[in-house]
Amino acid sequence: MPLAKLPATTAKCATCDRWSGTRRAIDDGVEFDDREAQGQCVGGPWDGNVRDPLTRCGRWVQWLRKF
Repeated sequence: MPLAKLPATTAKCATCDRWSGTRRAIDDGVEFDDREAQGQCVGGPWDGNVRDPLTRCGRWVQWLRKF
């Protein structure tokens, strides 16, 4: 499983509170499988649409579970 990592402050879906994809919090950001990760936008401008973890939009909200 190839893992990708993003800093917590990178405004991409993988670090957004509204993204439902599989990811794991690490000390300075998030880690996810860059081939398998997909998730729905929940409550954002793309609500209900499946989004890639590296997609971005203008309504990013930092994932607060760890940070």
